[in-house]
Amino acid sequence: MSWLKIGGKYPKFSEKPLTLVHNRSYRLFEKGKEFKLWAKICGVAYPLELGERQLKLVKKAEKIGEAKLLKRSGKWYLHVSIEIKEVKPVNPKGVLGVDLGLRNSAVVTGSKSVFIKHRRLLYKVTYYWKQIDKMKSKLSEG
Repeated sequence: MSWLKIGGKYPKFSEKPLTLVHNRSYRLFEKGKEFKLWAKICGVAYPLELGERQLKLVKKAEKIGEAKLLKRSGKWYLHVSIEIKEVKPVNPKGVLGVDLGLRNSAVVTGSKSVFIKHRRLLYKVTYYWKQIDKMKSKLSEG
């Protein structure tokens, strides 16, 4: 039964986002000229308004996953997760590593190592923690 057959009124959903599982509680399909994509949610068909970019992404999706149905500013939105195979694989040209430590706050290693030193900052942090511990010890128990 489509939303047109029930008088153009959408069924009432709760205000909290609903999580929908593909092929169980919802599915997407193409039908008609005015709306290019429809969603059948719990047995009722709803038209979806999407741009050309979103329509292309849904059509070339390898896998359609969960969706969230939510209401924002009086409008309903359906957030659909999809998996798309990347055309160009990423070919890294190097390695990047970050080491966090006490002597140097961070060391970033790539083609050239960069040392980030914040000894004064580390000193101030330890100083304030000691001050907090002193104040805590003066408090009564409980």
